[in-house]
Order: sequence, then C-alpha cells, then structure tokens
Amino acid sequence: MKILFVTSYDEQTNANLLIANNILDGSEVFICEEQANRESFYARFPYLKNAYLMIMSHGDSNLVRDNNKELIISLEDFDKFSDTKFFLWACNTSRELGATISKNNNVWWGYNCPVTAPINDENYKDFYIRIFRLIKSRYVDGIDESTVHQILNEIKSICDEINQQLDNMIENGLMEIQESMSIYSCFRNIWANLVVWLNPHNSIKHSEAPEGLLEI
Repeated sequence: MKILFVTSYDEQTNANLLIANNILDGSEVFICEEQANRESFYARFPYLKNAYLMIMSHGDSNLVRDNNKELIISLEDFDKFSDTKFFLWACNTSRELGATISKNNNVWWGYNCPVTAPINDENYKDFYIRIFRLIKSRYVDGIDESTVHQILNEIKSICDEINQQLDNMIENGLMEIQESMSIYSCFRNIWANLVVWLNPHNSIKHSEAPEGLLEI
C-alpha cells in the first residue's frame, strides 16, 4: 500500500499540496488537508506493515505534525509500523526520529536540517513537481546501501539539472538572482541534507553531502 499524506495550513504546506496534487498516479491513498490528522489516520491504519508512506508536512527532530498541528508521528509511535518505507519532506526528522522509527525493519528517508520550503508559485511549480515525482516513484526501491546510493545519485542529478535551468533563466533575464535564492536552497537541501536510515545503526547520505548536520 502506498500512502501520500500532505498537510495544508500555512504558506509552506500550501506549496506542498500544490506539488502533491501534481504527482498523483492513481496507485496511492491520498490523504490531505483536513483529513490529514492523527485521529483519522490511526483509525484507518492502526498498524502499518509492508507499506509506503510519504509525508509532506512540518517536522522536528523527534516529531512530525498533522494538519491540526498535532503529532502524527513521534518517538513513541515506532511500534505502529513494520517493514514500511517512509519519505518525510519535513524539517529535521532524520536527526532523531528516523533512527527510532527505523526499528522493526522500517526504512526512513528524511532531512537532518530545517529545509527550505518550495515557493507556492505557478511559475516554478514544474521544478518541484519534477523532483518530487522522482522521489515518490523511487524511494520505495531503496532496500539496501547499493539501491539507496543509486537513488540518491538520481535525486542529485535532477537537482543539478534544475539548478542549471535556473542559471540559464537568470542569464537570460527571466529571473532575478534574489528571486532564485530560496529555490536554489530548496534543491540543495533536497539532496545534500537527505539522510536514509536503513536501521538504527546505519544511516546513509549522498557521497558529496556535507559532513555537518546543517547546510542551507
């Protein structure tokens, strides 16, 4: 089972919803806006096994928030999942939460820093749609170090191509440098600060990712 869980209650999460609506392929259970809350989620899925759960929301080192700003996943929820792959587009969740949830043979893809949110702008949505469509289709295939590194390379490659497109737009006067800074930052975060927990003792980053936790 594939689940896409997307909150939408402020500027940053509204941008996530715009992206999510454009990466649906009909194979997933799509939970969004008011439906994206803890009570409804666990009433429907009291225990997830052999599932794929992608969440786009706000987070921190030890939690992920639902559409009501309540906890959808916390350190205490590790026993609600097994053999499940997660992708979290949310701040900081790979600092602590990812290691804990990766018990019970779960795999956690998340970020080790505050991530720069996408811009909620129709002019640039195709950049974000392209990378998140790739992520959504590929994180599910990360089963060991080899496949995870392959997927991380694919993610970085797309981010590099989009950065080149931004460079060309600036050079041709189609975008101001100042306007582009948050987009560059977002696409830097997407690959450079992505940390994958295969288990509580094994985390993986891209080979060219910075050593420290935070680089924005």
